[in-house]
Amino acid sequence: MSKFLLGFALAGAIALASTPSFAVDVRNDDDDTHLVTLSIWKDGNANLTVDTIIELAPGETAKSVCNACFVAVGGEEEADIVTARNDQLVVIMKGAIFQEN
Repeated sequence: MSKFLLGFALAGAIALASTPSFAVDVRNDDDDTHLVTLSIWKDGNANLTVDTIIELAPGETAKSVCNACFVAVGGEEEADIVTARNDQLVVIMKGAIFQEN
């Protein structure tokens, strides 16, 4: 019985490891360094978030920053914000932020 359970657990682990994971990337195509605020969803519908600030130099890409989050550039009063999830790419260009896919 324990060999069966061990085999079943290993099969499940292999299946999960081979499942593609989707995560948001953020790329800075601007000439300036930007502080980017990531409001990462702790639940499925964005009712609870945890904020993280990252700094992106020109040409830099932050990979797999979240599975679902709000991405913001700029000060609190004039922040440019997009919602991103799964395998979307968020791009900063000319001080603005947008989703590429």
